[in-house]
Amino acid sequence: MERLIEALKNSTCTAALTGAGISTLCGIPDFRGPQGLYKQPDAERIFDIDWFDRDPSIYYNGARELVYGLKEYSPGPVHLALKHLQDLGLLQGIITQNIDMLHQKAGSSPVYEVQGSGILHHCRS
Repeated sequence: MERLIEALKNSTCTAALTGAGISTLCGIPDFRGPQGLYKQPDAERIFDIDWFDRDPSIYYNGARELVYGLKEYSPGPVHLALKHLQDLGLLQGIITQNIDMLHQKAGSSPVYEVQGSGILHHCRS
């Protein structure tokens, strides 16, 4: 731990890379775990744009909790620790594959969401 702290103090630009593990601590199921999204019927169709064009209900039913139920979740200990590191000036940004926006709820900025998030929707037509 001392080596990590020293490395953070000596770094000129540090970013954190995060994934599903920090959000499962908050109760959000991951995609591939025992209770994950991909265990649902029609899982392979949920995020397939061709299936969405044919029957959008597959997406809306399958992703309801993951995308539209996120307001029910709060940031966990890792989200809060990363925000604290940002407040101390030891962390300049977060890069995440998570779409749950818990980093933003914790107050972190900037957060780069490599897979997008549920906050931005637009009509394709």
